[in-house]
Amino acid sequence: MQAHVVCRRTGCLAAVLKEWVRCGVVVPVSGPQGSGNHAVYDDANLIAVGVACHFRELGVPLTRFAGQFQKMHAMLRGCSSLEWRGQYIVFSVDGPALVRFDALGQIPDAAIVLNLDELAVRLVPVDSDPQIPLKFGVSSVTW
Repeated sequence: MQAHVVCRRTGCLAAVLKEWVRCGVVVPVSGPQGSGNHAVYDDANLIAVGVACHFRELGVPLTRFAGQFQKMHAMLRGCSSLEWRGQYIVFSVDGPALVRFDALGQIPDAAIVLNLDELAVRLVPVDSDPQIPLKFGVSSVTW
């Protein structure tokens, strides 16, 4: 998907997304390759933008944690989005600049826990039809 789709589905401003890509907070699947080509984004990017928006609301300076966001992209891309259901992203802060992305287990005292189920709502396009149209007519079905 292209940047405008990510912005529409997450509510993120295009200028903010562009800055997050520049700083490494959001890692597109592929960057623009020359004039007229666009960066390509995936479901992991939608989740990362959702997380970044939460952090931004909390006043967390995201550029300091770009490396941790890159690890989160790799973690999300390392498994199917079907496996994200019921999972959490835990940001535990042991020091002023140390952030870990762990599976939910023992939650440290100082942690931000984000439910992937809530963030994964962004994966379903707003204008999608919940019923899948059949590619053949009902009359062609034999009982």
